[in-house]
Amino acid sequence: MYLDPSQFVQAWELEGKKWKLVEVLEACHLSLKVCMGIPIPLPKFLAKGCVFLGKDGCLLPRHKRPLECLLLIPKVETLLEGEIRCVLPQGVDFLKCFDCWKEFYQERNLWEEALLVAETLDPLGNPVV
Repeated sequence: MYLDPSQFVQAWELEGKKWKLVEVLEACHLSLKVCMGIPIPLPKFLAKGCVFLGKDGCLLPRHKRPLECLLLIPKVETLLEGEIRCVLPQGVDFLKCFDCWKEFYQERNLWEEALLVAETLDPLGNPVV
């Protein structure tokens, strides 16, 4: 997830531009996940996992990767199991992140759009059929 709205704006070069959330999500292969009532952007998920996951890892350049992905720390004991499990470093304050996103949406008059788009998605951010 893009935990920090400013990182999301910088990653997708949205600063100073007029944009609609739904258009950015579609163009950038992103979706929304609702966390405690707040829609948070994240990469779309496919059957194989993240849409940006390639054979050799993440296909996104580092500056476009979601902050949550950059913060993940692999559990060493799972590296050889085939499924790598990760943890976040202590001190990551999700409630603060969610509050920042709500404020971000409200300041840009995107709150209604974010909620409407989020209603059409399942918990993984895929369209509900």
